[in-house]
Amino acid sequence: MHEDCGRDDGDAASTHAILTGALDGVAACSADGRITEFNPVAQSMYGWGREEALGRDLVELLMPAADRDAKRRAIGAHLAGEDSGLVGHRVDVLGLRRSGELFPLELSVIDLGRDPGRFVIFMRDVSERHRAEQRLRELAELDGLTGLANRATFTGALAVACSAEERGSVMLLDLDSFKLVNDTLGHRAGDECLHHVADVLRSRTRQGDLVARVGGDEFAVLLPTIPPAAARRIGQDLLRLLRERPLVLGSRPVRVSASIGIAALSPGEPPEEVLHRADAAMYQAKQAGRDRVAVFSDVAGAARITSAHAGQAQRLRNVLADDGLVLWAQPIVEARTGAVRCVELLARLADGGGGVLMPAAFLPAAERFDLVQRLDAQVVTAAAALLRRADAAGVAAPLLHVNLSGRSLSDDGVLETIEEQLGNVDAAHFVFEVTETAAVTQLDTAVRFARRLAAMGCGLALDDFGAGYASFTYLKHLPVQLVKIDGEFVRGILTDRLDRAVVRAAVSVAMDMGYLTVAEYVENAELLAEVRGFEVDLVQGFHLGRPQRAEVVLGLEPA
Repeated sequence: MHEDCGRDDGDAASTHAILTGALDGVAACSADGRITEFNPVAQSMYGWGREEALGRDLVELLMPAADRDAKRRAIGAHLAGEDSGLVGHRVDVLGLRRSGELFPLELSVIDLGRDPGRFVIFMRDVSERHRAEQRLRELAELDGLTGLANRATFTGALAVACSAEERGSVMLLDLDSFKLVNDTLGHRAGDECLHHVADVLRSRTRQGDLVARVGGDEFAVLLPTIPPAAARRIGQDLLRLLRERPLVLGSRPVRVSASIGIAALSPGEPPEEVLHRADAAMYQAKQAGRDRVAVFSDVAGAARITSAHAGQAQRLRNVLADDGLVLWAQPIVEARTGAVRCVELLARLADGGGGVLMPAAFLPAAERFDLVQRLDAQVVTAAAALLRRADAAGVAAPLLHVNLSGRSLSDDGVLETIEEQLGNVDAAHFVFEVTETAAVTQLDTAVRFARRLAAMGCGLALDDFGAGYASFTYLKHLPVQLVKIDGEFVRGILTDRLDRAVVRAAVSVAMDMGYLTVAEYVENAELLAEVRGFEVDLVQGFHLGRPQRAEVVLGLEPA
């Protein structure tokens, strides 16, 4: 008898040592569910001391109220010889801490077949695992940079909305100058720009809307129940906020703009079609001048856009083949005296009926079908012919500004045309304008091109200066003689402090580097007086002269 008592004491000591050293929470209970053992890990897990737990109903103490009846039924089924789905299985359940907090728990129950500790319950807090799994799900569903939904999540939600015959709108938003910010200020600045846009989108969408980053600088918004007309107002509000809340990088304000396309969500329509139409609308917004919203609700419209551009491209080919290019010109005058110093040559196409087609009717097609280099080459040829005609007539022509597209900077054929056409005229009469965006996005190419022009005696002007927000960083690398300050900034100097600051800074830097400055979009006397106060050298705009046929502006033909 004494030997049995000693054995029991030894077993108890061994059991206590095992329970105390276990890495998992361990509890034991009798057949009626009363706790007979509760180890230190379980105590820490639940917040109950051992003495507080002993004798208490395990299910009542450690399980949430909603789960208690099911767990008691499972124990009863096991005692009745049935498979309970609990005893002998590893299951995921919710635990209830003393504080009332619920937490995920992995549970396994063993039946020892004897009392008082018939059931032994092993418990593992899997909160960290659940958090890791949730993070993995988020990584699969969310954009890692902005925390918005990613493209896969968005297209999945759009597919569900289409199959559910839900009405609403889809909005695609593409940043207008993101590559410029990324290339000139660095990827960290680009990331901050994306964060900024994501925050603006979050601030102006409803809880039930889905906002996603679906590409490098492209965002999408699913707007259930919102018709396109209302979605347009939302888009316009977003663009207004982007204008009013410039991103500040260091001490430099960076104005972010975007083009937005909206398409109606039609019941039963494939999600790819909805996205295609929203993308076509966004393309329309960009072609219309950017920083605007376009709505596209016509199912056949996307195909018609492609067809229309193809038609425009063919018409452009025919006009160029038939020498149908027409040069117009707009004067650029001295800010102080009003004397015409230069003229900007502008491409127009003969429409076959005595009129001309404006750039909006052919430039999108020229860009899309890779005809813009051919157009630039013909403008150069026509400009050289215009200068020869002025020389022959004894007319002192002003400097001729010729616009070149970004693609022409790397096109050997365009450069050969320039060298050939300017070989028998005074090349110093020519100033070639390239946009800031075109120059910066291919800076090395632009520098090489500018040096070739300089070797011929031509000048180079940087157009839309300031539009890239990082202009001053790279201006020293470009051998330009003149900068044309982006007209959007000039137009705003009467009312916008930021626009005034940008124009003032642009003029100051240009003066320090010895460059001439042109203020574009000077449309009235008040604006002219204001830009004179900024010490701008030259001005251009409707107030100084509207575009006319180049022969009229140069005095070769009567008006």
